[in-house]
Amino acid sequence: MVFLLALYISSCGLICLVQGQNLTLSTKFMSGNVIFTWTPSNYSSYYVIITRDITRDTTWTRVTDTQYTVGDVLQYDSIAINVRTPGSATDNILTYNVSKIKTKVGDTVNLSWTASFFPKAGQYNVYHTYRENRTIFDVRSNGVRYGENINNNSTKYTYLTRPYNSTNVMFEIRDITLDNAGYYNGGTTTGAAWTGGGVVLVVSSKLCIN
Repeated sequence: MVFLLALYISSCGLICLVQGQNLTLSTKFMSGNVIFTWTPSNYSSYYVIITRDITRDTTWTRVTDTQYTVGDVLQYDSIAINVRTPGSATDNILTYNVSKIKTKVGDTVNLSWTASFFPKAGQYNVYHTYRENRTIFDVRSNGVRYGENINNNSTKYTYLTRPYNSTNVMFEIRDITLDNAGYYNGGTTTGAAWTGGGVVLVVSSKLCIN
């Protein structure tokens, strides 16, 4: 049992195609799906095409929003999106790498990722999103807080990275349960819990035979 998201200008009877706008793309991971979003929102529609691993869609899809959701991404290693504005051949491409680790109930596992930055002041929070989004611990330049006190002990998690302010995030989860399945990521605000760059933990019961 596995638990677990051209502008067209008309002049003198001629229609001229102008260059499309460059877009800024970002990702969110939610419930096994990846949500691609982009800015700015200067058009009423966009055209997208998806590549799952090495398999590219055969046709472009017209969307009237500034986001597009690709479902069941845990089946793949990477999902790439290409977004174009109407009438334009300008490619706006972003690839989401599906980082996932499979484990079983009762096991111990290490999770890791590379943070974009470590805050010079304040704290870096590590989030777990499954049935709800919660902070499991936070890291400061002088230690880790699993509860209310700096450098207190946890029977569930151990932060392994040294120095503490390194952008290479790694920690251990012990005595895995089905509730530990989900998406792990970090950042300085709760919005970071959904962004790309984290790790999906897939937990199976001991009775599962692969």
